[in-house]
Amino acid sequence: MGVIQFPDGVVSLPVQPATTMKYEVKVSEGLNSVIRRVGTVSSYIGANTLAAESVTIAPNANVTVTGISSICIGTDAPLQVTLTIGAVSMTIPVNSTLVLDGNYDSVTIANPSAATATANVSLFYTKP
Repeated sequence: MGVIQFPDGVVSLPVQPATTMKYEVKVSEGLNSVIRRVGTVSSYIGANTLAAESVTIAPNANVTVTGISSICIGTDAPLQVTLTIGAVSMTIPVNSTLVLDGNYDSVTIANPSAATATANVSLFYTKP
């Protein structure tokens, strides 16, 4: 621990502070303008590297991120997300939001649209 002294006391800090990313999902329900907050789900993910990217994915194109420990995806168009661990892959549809906090060898985000619609994607991920 590194120690920093202030006139009002001593604060101990790690020599190399850990990088963390906090995911927070607020859950609400309601009808028209009457909304009630149901709860909040949040998590802190420790990592060596974290990234925040804004990506535009053309129709029938994809983006791959390798070696992640967590990922959060927000999109304005339907996507197909393929999660890979070793030789095992699983593809899931994502309509607006996906949050995962497990280790994956790769995550491929594809825009399955055959039309001219692009997918604007907010991508946040950590690497161990």
